[in-house]
Amino acid sequence: LIVNKWDLMAEHPTQRQYTEALYRTVPFYRDTPIHFVSAASGYNVRRTIEAVGEMATRLDLRLSTPAINRAIVAATEHHTHPMVGGRRFKIYYATQVGNRPFKLAVFVNDPKRLQPVWREYLIKQLRQKFDLGGMPIVLSLRAHRSPEPATTRADQPTRNAKPARPPH
Repeated sequence: LIVNKWDLMAEHPTQRQYTEALYRTVPFYRDTPIHFVSAASGYNVRRTIEAVGEMATRLDLRLSTPAINRAIVAATEHHTHPMVGGRRFKIYYATQVGNRPFKLAVFVNDPKRLQPVWREYLIKQLRQKFDLGGMPIVLSLRAHRSPEPATTRADQPTRNAKPARPPH
């Protein structure tokens, strides 16, 4: 987020005061880097351009599936998801499926059980772990059942099978 002309405000707030007021007004900016500039004087313009370049580099970041899953396990161990309808929301695994925006496919037991507060918590944990501040993170939840025990062909009834007759 780039803030220009902030020094022209009648009250002349400091950068810290302006940042705190901004976070109170728009709390979802809390994880977004903020750069104060003055286009007229050139104040902080070079540093801001460098920060934009770093952000563009991070937009192309590819994370390994094991690294993502370790971060999710750590987040879950620190703060478990609440029970919903007597059952707990479970994440089986996640993998990165896109950039710009950063997108994860998250395989879970039941996507409807994910509470919005916990979704935001998980996104915040991922931002902190992988230095993704200010980047959009999209979680694409996909239902995935835990593996069923394997059945053999002999266990399955045939389509046209007649019931066995009892012996005479």
